[in-house]
This record gives sequence, C-alpha cells and structure tokens, in this order.
Amino acid sequence: MSLNEKQQSFFGRIKWTAWFVPLVVFLIGILIRFVDFTDQPLDFNPTRQLRSAIIARGIYYAHLDEVSIEKKEAAVKFASQMSIYEPTIFEHLVAWSYLVLGDEQLWVARLWAILFWVLGGVGLFMFSREIFGLDGAIIALGFFLFLPFGVFASRSFQPDPLMVTGIIYTAWFLHKWNVTNQWKYAILSGLVGGFAVLVKAGAILFVGAMVSSVLISRKKIKQDFFDRKVWILVGLILIQPLLYYLFKVGDTSSKLFLNWTLGLAHLWISPSFYMRWLIRVDNLIGLFAFFLGLIGVIIYSGSAKP
Repeated sequence: MSLNEKQQSFFGRIKWTAWFVPLVVFLIGILIRFVDFTDQPLDFNPTRQLRSAIIARGIYYAHLDEVSIEKKEAAVKFASQMSIYEPTIFEHLVAWSYLVLGDEQLWVARLWAILFWVLGGVGLFMFSREIFGLDGAIIALGFFLFLPFGVFASRSFQPDPLMVTGIIYTAWFLHKWNVTNQWKYAILSGLVGGFAVLVKAGAILFVGAMVSSVLISRKKIKQDFFDRKVWILVGLILIQPLLYYLFKVGDTSSKLFLNWTLGLAHLWISPSFYMRWLIRVDNLIGLFAFFLGLIGVIIYSGSAKP
C-alpha cells in the first residue's frame, strides 16, 4: 500500500489496524459458525444434507474392515439408492476424514464446509483489496462472513461452499489475467472455473457471465478470437464438467445438467425470471444492499493494480 493509499484509507492510517481489523473480522466470522457445531444438520436444507451424509456413510463403510458384512452391505446399498446430482467430491472428502478419525462424525462435514467458505473469504479479501483498497476489502469480507444466509449456507453438507469459493477465485484470476494478460492467470482461471462448474453445474451461469464480461470489456473481439490464451481458458473451463456431466449418459447428474442448467437457459431472456430473481435476492440479502453494491461497482473509477 502506497503512502497516498494509506492517507485515503480509514483502516490503513494506523499500521497495525491494516492487519488487525481483517484478522478480527475473520476470527469472529469463524467463531459464529461454530455455534451449535455438533448439532445434527437440520438447520439448512436438511433433506439435501441427509442425502450427502448417507452417501458419505456408504463410502466410509465400503472401506471399513472392522465391521460386519451385513452392516457394510446395508450402508453401501442405501447410499447407492441416493440420486447423484454432481461428483461426490465433498462426500468422499468427508468419508476419508471419517477413516482418519476412526469414527463417523457428522460435524466433520460442517468443519470442511466452514473451511471452504473461509478460504473463499481470503480470496474475496485479496481480490477486493486490489480493486477497492483496504476499506472496501474489509466491508466486502464482513458482508461475506456475516450475512445470515451465508452463515447457514457455509455450514451445510452440500457442494455449495466449495462451489462459491471456486467462483470467487475464478473472478480474481480473471481480473488478474485481464490486467496482466499473463499465461498463468489464463490457465488458473480455466482450471479453477472448470472445477467450480464440476463441483456444481449451476456455477456455469456465474463463470460464463464473468468470462463473457471480461472479453466484452477488453474490446478486442478479433484479437481475442485468435488469442491462444482465450481458447485455453475457455477450454479448461469446459473440459472438466463436460467429461463428467455429458459423458455419463443416462446418469442422474447428466440429466440434472441438461434439464436444470442447459434446459433452463431460455429463462435468461425472460423478464419474469429476473423479477423472481430480485424477489429471491430481497429475501436473502435485501435489495438495498444489492443495489448499493451494484451502484458502487458501476460508478467506481479507480484503477485496479494486480
């Protein structure tokens, strides 16, 4: 941070507040997520969390030797009856954690979800600081960590916390690629963006919108068409989810992607869709906060530095 930036920053005027305030925000954001930490996962979308818990149990018991054949077969059979909507990355991670602990503890899933969300907060803070400075980064971080919906969602045994983190880092790397035009950021954008879509297919709407916005803002349509970085970036985003979703013909996850992602693409041009979307946003965060943030991004005239 330059001397001029320190003078303009509220939290940067005193040296120790530049690191102390973000640290306190992180610590409080983490601590509030540990309230009722070992409770059963019934506070947020319990049906979906129960499904993930059953799948994780099946994976766990399938690798256990110190258990009866009947109990193992029952757990695996029950898990196989669950619909698979996306790769069971989270469920496998939790099951492996059970194996390390030597016991099935559902709070492990909550711990991983919180970790993913906090890692997303780190990326958001770093990204926001490059664009809006220290003050803006702290405000963005506070909103991300203390929004009530985010607190509940970040404790959920679902792929969403990992997906959200992937989207945040994709946005950050896209920004750095747009500013520096370096190969490493093009590759990182593609890898992380593709992973976010692989984790949950709905992420393609966010990742696709961000990539399109960056390419449009560059105003280099002809040059970008022949730019290998652009093709590598887009290719890396698409290859990961395509290999999983489209080649699993007849699988539930493939049907979900085709019916609930591609099949609903026509809603993008439907005015009523955006009206319902705004109602949903109002219920989750409030329209005042949403439009305040949107206006702030639009009128911001500072120069971002990578």
